[in-house]
Amino acid sequence: MSNEARIPPAAVRRLAGTAVLLLAPRLDDEPRARATLDLAFALQKAGARAIVASRRGPLVDALHAVGIDWIPLAHDSINPFRLRGNARRLERLITAERVDIVHAYSAGGAWSALAATEKLPVWLVTTFPDAVPARFSLRTFYWSALARGDKVIARSSFVAGPIIQRFGIARDRVAIVPAAVDADLFDPATMRPDRVLALRKSWGVPNGNRIILVPGPLAPSEGQDVLVKAVAMAPRELLQDVTFVLIGDVRAHRRYAQALMETAKRHRIASLFVKPGPCPDWPAALAAADFVVMPAVTQRLHGEPVLQSQAMARPVIASAVGILPEHLLAPPRMPKSLRTGWVVPPGDPQALAETLTEVLSLDLAGYRALAARARRFAEFMFSPQNVAASVLRIYNELLEGGFDALHTQLIPTINPTNAAATSYLVPRAHH
Repeated sequence: MSNEARIPPAAVRRLAGTAVLLLAPRLDDEPRARATLDLAFALQKAGARAIVASRRGPLVDALHAVGIDWIPLAHDSINPFRLRGNARRLERLITAERVDIVHAYSAGGAWSALAATEKLPVWLVTTFPDAVPARFSLRTFYWSALARGDKVIARSSFVAGPIIQRFGIARDRVAIVPAAVDADLFDPATMRPDRVLALRKSWGVPNGNRIILVPGPLAPSEGQDVLVKAVAMAPRELLQDVTFVLIGDVRAHRRYAQALMETAKRHRIASLFVKPGPCPDWPAALAAADFVVMPAVTQRLHGEPVLQSQAMARPVIASAVGILPEHLLAPPRMPKSLRTGWVVPPGDPQALAETLTEVLSLDLAGYRALAARARRFAEFMFSPQNVAASVLRIYNELLEGGFDALHTQLIPTINPTNAAATSYLVPRAHH
């Protein structure tokens, strides 16, 4: 069954008055499920009808509270008998409720939706998981259903590129919609000072010291050893009032953590580092920081700390690995006037040392401007409302008759007066 074999839906329609069926993950209180709720709420606000089908979870009550229909459906199975049963049930549901768009978030849901919509004039949208598919594997075949949507959503260009190559998807069918960040939870304006002071005290940070936060487990893949070497190269006069807080679990790599401190001792900088372990109050940890450094040396598929740091108005230094560079603004992708952080080559202590020198040399006015810009960027691009608006925009373009009207820029343009309209899309192939 190919996309071409499916009956094309009618063109020139508007989102208001349509019905959208969301084949969502289990509605537990976790980011993907919350994103589904945000999308359902946005559909309702836009005058469309949202129907959510998923396994039961604690967030179901939030749908019922605002009158959004929820249908129990375990659609994430790849059992052939379950897939057939789900497809028949979905076909009946789509017909009875006059559904216009089906959005599948799992491969099992996509297989069932493909079968259910084969003879129905319905748009199919799919969202890929945050993973790079292997060239040949059972999982690649399993995920191939997700590649057959009329529109395929990925959360980063780092994932979108391999998806396009593995499954031969036309570039203009792939849209990049990033993960959302809770801009209210990570808001410096509402953070209670006592939470921040309690963390500084528990970490043993001297009064008045600036904090550079290094999130993630202490592990070779996270690159803390590169950071220690970089700090050893930085000018000592810039480090006199700085504490590096390595916040993360050390249990899996105790020898690595020990080697880090031994290296720091040899360079006489051990007093600049503290290892408090995991932090139970992550928003307060970011609020306590002045900068955040993510010196990872292996590919990263998740970049939430970069988003959350900027939402908390904390500039980020990130390695150019995986998804990390996509979620901040830095030269050469963007001019310095739009900078919200720095991107450095992975595993390069000298480059990181030079960046630390630049960061620690900022005057107060420069730092405040940078921090405010990071906060604005996070609000404009990654707030739940604006991320949901990006998906609604994809729905609208499908309903209006195709893909030609979609923007085709990889790097987002920040337009503070119309941030909700900004989208991330993979560029078209030029012929």
